[in-house]
Amino acid sequence: MDKGICFLDIDGVVNTWNIEYKKTWNSEDGKFIEGYFHWHDRKVNNKMALLYLSKLCIENNLDIYIISDWKDYLKYDDIRTILYDSGLVDKVNFIIPKEKYTMRNKEIKKFLENNPNLEDKYVIIDDNEIYYKFDDELQNHLVLCDSEYGFVGNKKYEEAYKIIQKNKNKILI
Repeated sequence: MDKGICFLDIDGVVNTWNIEYKKTWNSEDGKFIEGYFHWHDRKVNNKMALLYLSKLCIENNLDIYIISDWKDYLKYDDIRTILYDSGLVDKVNFIIPKEKYTMRNKEIKKFLENNPNLEDKYVIIDDNEIYYKFDDELQNHLVLCDSEYGFVGNKKYEEAYKIIQKNKNKILI
């Protein structure tokens, strides 16, 4: 079966503001503030987004490639474990990048360059458009999430599904 890739950000996609607030300490004024979980909490909070992501990856035979800043702080095995423990279906596989990049667009471009058989069977799920703003090719594969809600709802799922299905029959990886 043909494989594809889901380039996945975490914060604002499966770890969002409005789902399950956690109080965090603000050392500047000595008060608690509300926010989402951070990489050091070792969990993400949007279980519904993880279910939609699982469905997308399983139905379309996608592996996940992490583009999140979390990879700057945690090992890939730890990120995978956190996502599984938080609700991602364990049938979803991960691709471990060989190099670290600071710019997501450059990392994605390099991966695509090194995997020409992938062609167009990839989707980028992120809440930050800035990395893709000046790249039409990547923008055509971007599902932009609202950081409060993340990758939830049939609309976001359908958007990602349509991107993947465009060139379904061309893929060999």
